[in-house]
Amino acid sequence: MLVAGAAHAAPLATVTDDVDGDGVAETIELGADGVVHIAGKPGGEVKLAAAITRGRLAVTHYRGKAYVVAQITGMTTAVTTPRASPTAAAPGGEAVILSAGGGSWRELLRVPIGGVGLDHDYGIEVDATPDGITLNQLLERTDGRGFYLVIILLVIIAEIKPYSVF
Repeated sequence: MLVAGAAHAAPLATVTDDVDGDGVAETIELGADGVVHIAGKPGGEVKLAAAITRGRLAVTHYRGKAYVVAQITGMTTAVTTPRASPTAAAPGGEAVILSAGGGSWRELLRVPIGGVGLDHDYGIEVDATPDGITLNQLLERTDGRGFYLVIILLVIIAEIKPYSVF
């Protein structure tokens, strides 16, 4: 038996959380087509990139609002860093913070993540925690024994306007 309909590829990342406050967990999916699909009220779709090769999703709640954090890597060439390092992420990695407002989901903030500079000697990572969203700056040790966590900045995102600068 054949059923007509469009083929749907498996999502790169999925998370469930109560993003609309009704007590029921909604499904949030990130597809290779660069679109985040958010169920609930308001539900919606937000296009993050033309195509994505890797991605992670997380949800945090801050002052009664839900925020979706998507960490994405687009179609880019691989990094040829000789050793494994937390700052040696592929170029083009970004964290995108989404927020619901005005009846729809929208991009609130976009931050480059991964290694920075030609030799990737420091990097930025973004974490969704129960207390909000943190931006962490990592500095690689010169003795090759890992990295130092240099700066932890709690992002107060209650009323950030899109594309605002800290």
